[in-house]
Amino acid sequence: MREQNEAPRGQFSAPTWTSSAKDLVTTALGTSRVWVTLGYGIVNEIYWPATGNPQIRDLGFIVWGPNGWHEVKRVARYEITVPDHHIPLPRIVHEHADYRLELELVPDPQRDVVLISFRLLGEGLRLYPLLAPHLGNSGMHNNASAGEELFAWKGDAALCLTSDCGFSRASAGHVGVSDGWQDFAQNGQMRWTYGTALDGNVALLGELAANEGTLALGFSETREGALTLARSSLSVGFPCVRDCFVEGWQEWGKNLQIQSTSATVEREAHISAVVLKVHEDRTYPGSIVAS
Repeated sequence: MREQNEAPRGQFSAPTWTSSAKDLVTTALGTSRVWVTLGYGIVNEIYWPATGNPQIRDLGFIVWGPNGWHEVKRVARYEITVPDHHIPLPRIVHEHADYRLELELVPDPQRDVVLISFRLLGEGLRLYPLLAPHLGNSGMHNNASAGEELFAWKGDAALCLTSDCGFSRASAGHVGVSDGWQDFAQNGQMRWTYGTALDGNVALLGELAANEGTLALGFSETREGALTLARSSLSVGFPCVRDCFVEGWQEWGKNLQIQSTSATVEREAHISAVVLKVHEDRTYPGSIVAS
């Protein structure tokens, strides 16, 4: 089914970073070393293994159906909620006349992994994660491969995107030439299945085998390590990882002391405290990244 050929390079696009407009920032209170930001209803940066090291530009979704295809960040009809003001566990709902996409994102407190629960509702639809690696704080000289899992690597940084339902098809490409977005833009559906895209500004696309399940994005120094962490987190299961995440933030929230005030001010105070806590460094507790 998959062609293990290298994606065409051509005159590919120079890498750019995503918008600085953020919906939310989150991390787990544990040994995990991943920090996640959201913008336009998708993951638009992940930092690893420290708060100053972004490793992806974004991780978004394309929805394909009988009426065509939609990139959800461009549609931008979504709502984000959290369980409580001091628990940065985002649930994102994208609403469209053709589909409803429900996402919930949780960093694993014990592993360098981000889990994303997904559920796509609508008739005749397929869901495609679209991942743009920017390993080592740069979109240049990245490498990608697509198969049963999606991999990217450069130097001593690697990532793996996998799912508990698997990918029906997958492709690696050079941004602006042979990436998955270009495939949909030119063909109206996924037709390309390139096995590798090497030494460039690359992107990965996968067609999920089911419209409900969990994605795992793992980070490590090697592809094997990233795969092991991602699979390990999936084996624990989204509900258990979620419970552990929530428990950590609930325990921290017990120590918040906010003087009696209006509900609006109290909410803003909780959010401000969470943002500061999220930006705390793992290696040097108490140090806060200026961002």
